[in-house]
Amino acid sequence: MDIRIVTLATENIMPYAGKAIELMNKYAEKHGYKLTVYKNPILEDRPASYSKGEAILHELKTGADYCVWIDSDCYIMNSDARIEDFINDKKILFGSDSYGLNAGFMIFPNCIDSVRLCNFITDASWPHYTPHWDQDCIKIFLNANNYIDYGLLEQRLCNSYTNNFTSGDFILHLAGTTFEERVNFATNELGRFKFTTK
Repeated sequence: MDIRIVTLATENIMPYAGKAIELMNKYAEKHGYKLTVYKNPILEDRPASYSKGEAILHELKTGADYCVWIDSDCYIMNSDARIEDFINDKKILFGSDSYGLNAGFMIFPNCIDSVRLCNFITDASWPHYTPHWDQDCIKIFLNANNYIDYGLLEQRLCNSYTNNFTSGDFILHLAGTTFEERVNFATNELGRFKFTTK
């Protein structure tokens, strides 16, 4: 099975993204996944977050069975967790939190629904940017195409936050935090949280 992980980290966020990418790289090597790190937005006319769709689409078009998007403020804390254990047939899967869908962690199977969703995110005619950017695009798409069978993964499986992280959780995500808070976490706080690995 060809599973690929993709993320985006521009130079200006490397003070916190650098450690996250280091952990992703070790994780990918351990399980035989390909990791692609984009260093510049693919779509230069909009916030970097909108490049997710195009990056995922590239992997699917070049033969990936599954493409996994992980935000660059996500820290893999349990390297024993396997993407294969999350996969549910051909269902698109998203991380979640108390507000529902969270686009910091997503698994896209190579299917027409994934392609349509990625194209929707990157559509140049998209008229405005909402507070949650690509995440709101995804919700709008899913609401308008309610025949699509997608799933929300339990938060602790792939989208834990610092206030609810439990040892053994797969990913610790710094969603909704400032640049300064993320840098401080990567520099000073990450070591307080327990990593799980064999």
